[in-house]
Amino acid sequence: MKRVARQFALMVIAIVFVTTVTDHVKAENVGPFTSTLTNSEGERIGLAYFEPDDEGVRVHFSVSGLEPNRTYEFNFHEHATCETPLFTSAGDVFNPKGEKQNVAGELPSIRTDNNGRYSDSLVAEHASLDTTDLTNPALEEGSSLVLQAGGERIACGVVQY
Repeated sequence: MKRVARQFALMVIAIVFVTTVTDHVKAENVGPFTSTLTNSEGERIGLAYFEPDDEGVRVHFSVSGLEPNRTYEFNFHEHATCETPLFTSAGDVFNPKGEKQNVAGELPSIRTDNNGRYSDSLVAEHASLDTTDLTNPALEEGSSLVLQAGGERIACGVVQY
C-alpha cells in the first residue's frame, strides 16, 4: 500500500512539474498569428502578421488601396470587433494599464508609397505576446488593429488567437 501511495505521489509531482514547464513555454512562445484588415466598405485591404520580438510585438503589414504618399497610424484598440463603416465598436486605444505615456496599443506611424501601399514591419514596444502579460492585445477577449488617417478610422482587423 505504501508503495502505491509513493508511486501516486511521484506521479502527481511529475504532472505538476510538466504542467508548470509547459505553461511557462506557452507564455514565451505565443504567436505568430494574423489579422485581416478591411476598409469601411468591408473590402479586404491588407493583412497583419504578429510575432514576439525582443522589443515587444513585431507587426508585419501588407496593405494597399490607400492614398499615395500619406501618413497613417496603426493602433491596437480595446475590443475584438470591427463593425463598418466607422469601426467605433473597436473602442479606445488598447491601454490595459491606464498609462498616460508608453501605451501598449500605440504603434509608430507609417507612410504609403507612390501607389498607396505599405509593406514593412513595426514594433509595438509597450505590448507583449506573453499570455501572462496584461499588455498582450490578443488575450482571450482579443482586441482590434485600427488604421487611421487624420483621426478618422478607415480600416480594422480583429486581433485574437
